Amino acid sequence: MRIAFATAVVLGLAIPAAAFGPASDFADATAYQDGWIEGDDGGTGWNPAYPWNFNPNLAPFAIESSTSNGDGDSNGDGDIDTDGKAFKLVALNASVGYAERYLYPVPLLVGERVSFDFDAVGSGATYYASCSLIEYDGPAAQQRWAFHVAGDQANYAMLDSAGLNSTGIPITDEGVHVEFDLTGANSYTAHVTPLGGAAVERSGTLASSGDISSFVCAIGGGGAGSYAAYFNSVVVPEPGALASALIAVAALAVIGRHA
Repeated sequence: MRIAFATAVVLGLAIPAAAFGPASDFADATAYQDGWIEGDDGGTGWNPAYPWNFNPNLAPFAIESSTSNGDGDSNGDGDIDTDGKAFKLVALNASVGYAERYLYPVPLLVGERVSFDFDAVGSGATYYASCSLIEYDGPAAQQRWAFHVAGDQANYAMLDSAGLNSTGIPITDEGVHVEFDLTGANSYTAHVTPLGGAAVERSGTLASSGDISSFVCAIGGGGAGSYAAYFNSVVVPEPGALASALIAVAALAVIGRHA
């Protein structure tokens, strides 16, 4: 599923938080016609200095349909694909791999949103897949927030200052659309919409401290065999719910002055 985004100026009202974006990346971008390779800088709105970086990995990442996950595409909706494609994370046996891209512009500002689609189903107590928002202000990178699937759990989870906590949303092989709003220096609201379902809202306090600088998706194997997870449709930054409300109020004020 693809969602179209546009940067706008309403009646001459500038939107500073989104002045450089949004930057977006979809798996059907031209840059990935030959596969998903470290250093690819597909999408629009990104700084060319911020391509995809991979950690050393035993299995190559790929561009492939997310309908390969679970029972296939029994309902014919294409899961999280755009033009039949999604970003595929692969882990062999007990290996761990991740793909990272710095946000643009950095850091993420209060009132801005990161959104992405996520589709992961796996089994085994050590299998996991996640998409995280990371800070690099200290001597080592720290996860401030993550959307998480574990092979021995039935529900999606979120990582924040309270640790890894179930969202109560059952894991589905259809995939979900996730919107993360930075509502304060250390607070967030996330909306998770299962494909074909209703949005669920969760709010909390971020883990660790510091500016959010990068988007990372990772996978860990759950034993012998090959494990996969998919994500797609990454957009950052776009005005979050708070920023959108403020923009609407300001636009109405402008309309009132010119009425």
